Amino acid sequence: MTTSTTCRTLQIFTTSGRVTEDGDWNPATKSVWETKIELDELGPAATVKEVAEAAADQIERAGCDNEYSSHPDWQPNGWYSAETYTNPYSGDREEKTLHLKGFSEAESREIHRRLFGRR
Repeated sequence: MTTSTTCRTLQIFTTSGRVTEDGDWNPATKSVWETKIELDELGPAATVKEVAEAAADQIERAGCDNEYSSHPDWQPNGWYSAETYTNPYSGDREEKTLHLKGFSEAESREIHRRLFGRR
């Protein structure tokens, strides 16, 4: 079975902000689509397992294999998260999420299975 010819992309979204003295989140510092990782080299003949293996490896390299948006269950349009980083000097927090674009449902499900089945 082969996958679609759609461009498969992993996009990382970073939000930075600070927790106020009242405990509220103030995200105004930074909120950007920071990194784009394309998996075009796989080509349209790549199998679901080949695509999932390559994507899961990139997600782990980006550090976004900490949690899934609906963990532990897969869902369409879910995203992967890194652990929140808090700067010990300023108190600023950085949250990073990785989003799949152009993957088939079968590819997306297999990526999720590979990431959370490894533990």
